Amino acid sequence: YPQELVEADTMLMRGQYTRADSLLAAFDQSTAESHYSIHMYRRLLGLIRQYTVSKLSAEDYPMADSLVRYYKKEKTRESAMAKLILADVYRSEEAYPSALNMLLQCEQDLSSINEPILQIWVNRRIGDVYFKQRMLPECTSYYQESFKLACSQNDSMRKAIAAFFMARVCMINNKADSALYYLKESIEWSELCPDEEYISDAAKSTLADIYIQIEEYDKAVVLEEEGQ
Repeated sequence: YPQELVEADTMLMRGQYTRADSLLAAFDQSTAESHYSIHMYRRLLGLIRQYTVSKLSAEDYPMADSLVRYYKKEKTRESAMAKLILADVYRSEEAYPSALNMLLQCEQDLSSINEPILQIWVNRRIGDVYFKQRMLPECTSYYQESFKLACSQNDSMRKAIAAFFMARVCMINNKADSALYYLKESIEWSELCPDEEYISDAAKSTLADIYIQIEEYDKAVVLEEEGQ
């Protein structure tokens, strides 16, 4: 694959989205025509970028489905990424059984591939799908695995996101003190990652809600003022 695309792929996995955008734009401007395999890889990276900002929708189904079919012959990181994308399209349309089926296939592809960031994404999305279906024990185990793997990578961005979802696990299990802990951790880690401001905002909003519920109103007001 061309160097710009390979580097953009690496930047997407690192969470350096501004740099990834620049590399993808540079590739698009410098390339008139390319081999079909390169064309499909470029489309794959484009949809992965949309995945990172939760902008996949039914409109992306044709390309996502084409990518899954194109990469179906082997269990590679590309095939796993394609299945993750298609699963997220299904999830966005609330087609949860189809989303879960695709995510479990993706998980199987990754079982023999050392791709921890993709595994973190897949675990979290499986947790999301179970959560939406109120399958709480299954949801909890996948969120916990995502958090454990994020910590093993010592990746601030992944830890911020995973901690936010661990707080959800704690709230599911009515463990307010633990939820407070994970939300504070999420805020601290996300503030080290300028591309992930929305995680900090979401964590602060959730934390403020908890403070209101436990009648610590002064702390809630401080958080709300920070969000303005």
